[in-house]
Amino acid sequence: MLRVEGPTGFETGDASLTVSEVLSKPSLSVSPYPFLLEFDSLHLTCNTSSKLAKVVWFWNREPLRSNPQIQLSDNNRTFAIQRIVRSDAGIYQCEVSKAAFIEMSDVTYIEVIYGPDTPVIQTDETSYAEHSKLSLSCKAVAFPVEYSWFHNGKELSKGSVLRICNVTVLDSGTYTCQALNGLSHRMANATLEVEVVASE
Repeated sequence: MLRVEGPTGFETGDASLTVSEVLSKPSLSVSPYPFLLEFDSLHLTCNTSSKLAKVVWFWNREPLRSNPQIQLSDNNRTFAIQRIVRSDAGIYQCEVSKAAFIEMSDVTYIEVIYGPDTPVIQTDETSYAEHSKLSLSCKAVAFPVEYSWFHNGKELSKGSVLRICNVTVLDSGTYTCQALNGLSHRMANATLEVEVVASE
């Protein structure tokens, strides 16, 4: 109880003073870190000094919606996704609030390493006249991804596009595009049969 005196020194009454806890800015802990593979488990912890503060999670600047894949525990301080997928990548934050105080953590960007899915080889044709130009391109859904080209099992070049400016009959055969995710060490292949017709 606090005794309050008026300007003349006379007591004017009693007043109670409540001291509210000042919240500090929360921080996020991420596990595993720094690389998160698709279908791994993601665990986030909102670190706050207050045991009574309310915790709300945000994804891409919006309050996180309820989802059966999401598990919250420890009064919402711990956030988990048991099988994260590529669409779960984005910006995560937590907000703590108590009475009139609200504090939000810095953003944490979660990248999901995924793929490669089966690549697709694109070409205008599979039969070429001798001395013509061959051009093949390869595309795989993955993050990140590297490409290698093989002809009848022998490596030719790196990159998503393969060009041969002056083909001969020796260039006939099986072309393989290999897509590699260098972080997950996963790979996927696609093949294409190409025929080079000899000039008469």
